[in-house]
Amino acid sequence: MKKAILGLTVLLITSNYSIVNGYGKNLENNSYQIAYTKDKSMMESMTKNMDKMKSMKMSGHVDQDFGSMMMIHHKGAIDMANMEIHSGKEPSLKKMAQDIIKKQKKEIKDLDSMVSKLKISNKSNTTHNKDFEKMMMDTMKMPMDMMSMDEHADHNFVSMMMMHHQEGVAMAKLELKHGMDATMKKMAQNIINDQEKEIKIFQNWMDKHK
Repeated sequence: MKKAILGLTVLLITSNYSIVNGYGKNLENNSYQIAYTKDKSMMESMTKNMDKMKSMKMSGHVDQDFGSMMMIHHKGAIDMANMEIHSGKEPSLKKMAQDIIKKQKKEIKDLDSMVSKLKISNKSNTTHNKDFEKMMMDTMKMPMDMMSMDEHADHNFVSMMMMHHQEGVAMAKLELKHGMDATMKKMAQNIINDQEKEIKIFQNWMDKHK
């Protein structure tokens, strides 16, 4: 398969600080430009989703902020999965997209319930974790300058969803390390288990379709 390499703005590395398992780095600039792809809408959706996460007002409460951020992140995955269902060709990937939508819609509902309860309990708790806030933001500054894109929706969905899942895993591992709420930490572990499994499936697909 002939691939056009997506032209992306070079991300400036401001330090050697790395996020969980090397998924993220402390980068200053996350802007990028689309040089070539007929499936530009999927990249634009991912860009808008990142912008929403970056603009979210953090409360400083680890569990609450993780839950709120993950809801936005999940909505981005659902948007991309819907595009794959609409534009993709391969049945196995379209089925996987449907499964992602079903699973993440349920998780959004569960996260919303947990965050609502945490907001009430956190009113009397003024403890803030600025380090966690910074690390969460750093997970959204992952280097994407080598992501390959072409005119095929299936390939673009796999490439972008792998990156999106890696970002989600990094966020969930931060929750496991810094979070206090047992229910939210269990949710984070489930997200890690599911998305690491899907990353392997996506990688296998990509290896077979080079």
